Amino acid sequence: MTSAHVTESTPDFGSLSPWPWQWSQLADTTIDGRPDEGAVNNCGPESLAECVYYITAGRVEFKADEIHDQLMAEGASRYTTIAELAKWCSWHGIPTEMLAGDASTLLEPKVRWAIDNGRPIVVLFAFDLDTLTGGHFCPIYAYDVGGCWRANPWGGKSEYMTWPEFERAQVFGQALILHATRPGWGE
Repeated sequence: MTSAHVTESTPDFGSLSPWPWQWSQLADTTIDGRPDEGAVNNCGPESLAECVYYITAGRVEFKADEIHDQLMAEGASRYTTIAELAKWCSWHGIPTEMLAGDASTLLEPKVRWAIDNGRPIVVLFAFDLDTLTGGHFCPIYAYDVGGCWRANPWGGKSEYMTWPEFERAQVFGQALILHATRPGWGE
């Protein structure tokens, strides 16, 4: 049985739990049984799929390929944008808030607020954390005083980043907050 408890929070720690952080865009199956033509580009759809699974307490599961195909078309293979992820959420009745800024925009306060209020947040990072090139979406599901944990859909792993590492790697304050909470949140 899935717990309805959404967030554990103190001024120094916040967590959306349990989080399906082990989901991998590279190993996801498809609903039509065909190969996922966009697996290497599905970090955005995989991140949304994790968020929907979380906010529905595991009752609704979308495949990344399904989200990708709904946004583009079967056979298309390109990256998604924050605006496209928000559009998909609106089609499914999930209110969102798109965030964008510039190189000096700090997201730590938004991450803390989202998690403290039981709302999933997907952040756009550089794909290569050394050269800060490329783009890669990951949900953030927990934080502490020193940093945060992201669910990296490239391989399905949980990764801790210090706040300075996080702020260096996030791209121009681009993020999507899903303004939906899990059943039982706040009870």
